[in-house]
Amino acid sequence: IRSIDTQEAPQADLAVAAAVIGAVKLLAEEKISPLTAQKAWQVEPLKRILLETIKSGEETVIADAGYLRTLGASGTACSAGELWKHLIQQIEKHEPALIEPHREALEKILTRGTLSTRIINTLGNDISRKKIDEVYRKLSDCLKHGVLL
Repeated sequence: IRSIDTQEAPQADLAVAAAVIGAVKLLAEEKISPLTAQKAWQVEPLKRILLETIKSGEETVIADAGYLRTLGASGTACSAGELWKHLIQQIEKHEPALIEPHREALEKILTRGTLSTRIINTLGNDISRKKIDEVYRKLSDCLKHGVLL
């Protein structure tokens, strides 16, 4: 949770916060796994997953069936983005009022990727100073107008 970054617009920040709050509630209320399963996790495997997601974002393949099971997902592997889609579906099932006001922003994030992915995609192959300035001006406009990149 401490690794959450600010987004390009307040509604994106609120959407991410709602998703995290919902996921924490699912775990705390044992709706997706018992507390004993959650507490059984050692730091090292969690650290490995965290470091991979820092590097590859939503494209990170999480190939730990036990971790996925703890988060209520089936299968032996999925991307971090797919796992968040699953978690948001579970949050909607148990706490629809938490997700509803943020549905549009969450859909954009889940379909277009994290802010860093969207920045990279907007840059394309042009990583010139001029293009980077242009993209960050767009980000400034996103904040000003309350829209996602």
